[in-house]
Amino acid sequence: MEQVLQDDHLCYVLLNFAGERDEPRARCLSKHWRRLGRRWIASLPSNVTLRTAVFSPDGAIIAVAGGTYNYGAFAICDVRSGTKQFEIIRAKRIVSVAFLRDGGIVALQCLENVLPLYDTRTGSLLQEVALPDTSGKYAFAVSRDGAMLAVGRVGTTSGHETVSIYDAATFERRQAVEYDVPHSAAFSPDGATIAVGAFPKKLSLYDVATGAVVCEHDPTTTLFAMAFSPDGQVLAAGGDSYQTDDESDNDGPVVARPVPALTLYTEAGRVRGPDIDCGFTVDHLAFAPDNSVLAVCGRSDISWCYIFALYDVNTLKVRRTLQRQPEDQLDNGGCAIAFSPDSSKIAVGLKKVALYDTETGDPIRVP
Repeated sequence: MEQVLQDDHLCYVLLNFAGERDEPRARCLSKHWRRLGRRWIASLPSNVTLRTAVFSPDGAIIAVAGGTYNYGAFAICDVRSGTKQFEIIRAKRIVSVAFLRDGGIVALQCLENVLPLYDTRTGSLLQEVALPDTSGKYAFAVSRDGAMLAVGRVGTTSGHETVSIYDAATFERRQAVEYDVPHSAAFSPDGATIAVGAFPKKLSLYDVATGAVVCEHDPTTTLFAMAFSPDGQVLAAGGDSYQTDDESDNDGPVVARPVPALTLYTEAGRVRGPDIDCGFTVDHLAFAPDNSVLAVCGRSDISWCYIFALYDVNTLKVRRTLQRQPEDQLDNGGCAIAFSPDSSKIAVGLKKVALYDTETGDPIRVP
């Protein structure tokens, strides 16, 4: 049956096989959970738009980050207690974070010309790796073994837009491919292939060793997020749920048409089955490490509601859905989603980050 739980700004919806609503039980459970403790395990300053949340390799801590154009913040929080270990403020928005070297170092993708590296235990700045001059960096990915880091550059002074692959130990550039406005990137589990999505509608797979194009696609939507399944058999790519026709009359009104926002590809780059109509723009997606669930989150262009959907990897049927209605339609807050290394927990975030049990969907409280 469906359980609708309202707590602070997040509305939690749990679907079971019957598809029936049991609001009295939901209200009872919600009161019970409130007595057990708070749900939020991580948060940022109230003026910061959340952009990303990532578990450390051992699942003991979680990094959250975000910001506005001229302000960025990230924090490291203990997963068990919800204690914020430290918080760092940067001069520009932080878009993504990645744990390196067994979780001892965290790298920040921010709208600066450097790649800051911080010690996850002390919060001290270890190094700022100089990157080529750019007005913005969008595509960002780390290989599964943490040995490689990919950064996509947009709006460079040289006029070339590239995705560069760096050695995570020495930060020497291993490979670079020129690309038009790279929005998203993902390494295959073995690190041999990198997928890159670009504006307006382009998907390419490259051989990491040679930089050669493995295959290219013209998806129905601009891709904002991509992820390979842990077994490397599937590449999930998601993006905008509405697109304008390129052939539309420039003098007439611009008409947007709905398009499927999620597409799955095989390891060889072939489309795997029909596109999936999520009903919302996909901003982030992630596979559970045990390869059982695909989590997708984004914002509906119709209801303005943030939606977090969990899909069964084998059947592609929705297991559970979490929703949040923003306070008003001008709320441009971001969202984030991440699985713990053992797949038992899923972190979902809007203004704050909460933990849920992946199997049952129950909120996980902290003291």
